[in-house]
Amino acid sequence: MAYETLLIESKDQITTITLNRLKSKNAMNPQMHFDMCDALAAVERDDECRVLVITGAGDSFCAGMDVKEYFYDTEEKPAERAAARKAAFEWMFKRLRLLPKPTIAAVNGWCFGGALAWLAVCDFAVASETATIGLSEVNWGIIPAGGVTKLVSSMLAPRDALYMIMTGRPINGKQAAEMRLVNSAVPPEKLAEAVLDLAEELKKKNPTVLAYCKEVFRVDQNLMRLEKRPGIKASSNSSKNEPSVPDWKPTSGKNNVASHAVTHDPVAPQPKAGRSPAKAPRRKGRALSFRTKREIFPRSLAFARNDRHWACHLASLLLSGRKSKETY
Repeated sequence: MAYETLLIESKDQITTITLNRLKSKNAMNPQMHFDMCDALAAVERDDECRVLVITGAGDSFCAGMDVKEYFYDTEEKPAERAAARKAAFEWMFKRLRLLPKPTIAAVNGWCFGGALAWLAVCDFAVASETATIGLSEVNWGIIPAGGVTKLVSSMLAPRDALYMIMTGRPINGKQAAEMRLVNSAVPPEKLAEAVLDLAEELKKKNPTVLAYCKEVFRVDQNLMRLEKRPGIKASSNSSKNEPSVPDWKPTSGKNNVASHAVTHDPVAPQPKAGRSPAKAPRRKGRALSFRTKREIFPRSLAFARNDRHWACHLASLLLSGRKSKETY
């Protein structure tokens, strides 16, 4: 399928999406957001695609939002701006972030503003040493919005994050690698080779295992921080036909991993008549049975996108097995 703002190339199970707005340094206009939504949906459906690479045409990776087309041209058209904003958040923070395939950002040049949002949600990033990366919004009297400030602060050391956010000074690809904003920086002429080598290595892995690794990693970031209430129930987004999520509590163990209370054990001896039943023992680090894993894992990929509580419950089950003799 041809796109107005993108170039798509698929070869040897590696799909490359190239932002193609040379005159605007690949800045993101509303049409690009709509195109990215469609392109990422197609990549997710494509069973032949094992790895996704995103880069920019010419000497620019992405110059951020197109100020004219995204902001000024839609100033008096609230419906159009709302649609563009919805599409932007859809492809960056849902489709790209939760894509069940490895994603690599190949930062070949200018990378500013909103481009850092989807650079941050890619699984890997390789930059040219001569690439220029920055958050220049403060120089215009505004803050880096659209989640950029939060994403940068979560990836970098506090002083590095504040340096970029509050000074507006750009950094090069080599500095970005030293700050861990990208995995590595290579000379410009070796960027394509470095990205291909990483893609080839990922392509050899089991795609299902990589999908689960990515799913649990994304869930685990919020497990202990967001879900500290003693009882969690499935949200209204989950299907009525699916069982509710059991309650669970983080316990104070050596590693503070989540454990599950065993409410009934059919093998345990039953109390004699006239005696009050003993409390069921807590089983720490309970192993996941084959049946449990078989039932939970396939549902996780569908639920984690729509139901955070179910996703966190999945992560708690995985974490509870860390001390178990049983491996996944």
